[in-house]
Amino acid sequence: MSVERRQTERFDITIPVVVKAHCADGKHMKSKAITNNISRGGLYVELPWRVQEDKNTVLVLSLDPTSDFESFNGSVALLCSVKRVNQTRTGKWGVGLKILRHRLLQQSDDFDRTSFE
Repeated sequence: MSVERRQTERFDITIPVVVKAHCADGKHMKSKAITNNISRGGLYVELPWRVQEDKNTVLVLSLDPTSDFESFNGSVALLCSVKRVNQTRTGKWGVGLKILRHRLLQQSDDFDRTSFE
């Protein structure tokens, strides 16, 4: 039996996101995804490629449920740490992320220049 590590309640909510991450093969990838669940301190998404554990990843959550991510105005960028990676039954990669920092994106090109340093 596994030990429950969550410190805050998790909600089964699907939110469109864009993910920029380091893949397990060392490449940098960018892809659209949808959250499976989210909490105050983290979230879980499924991606078509495997990311590296213990690497920082940037996600952008859309605050507009109709967003097509052509513009990131009013979206929130999250700096996250990859805590868990597992392959799902559908062949995708499930990724558990801990939120480290966040910031509001003001311009549509902010995502590509997102820096948390």
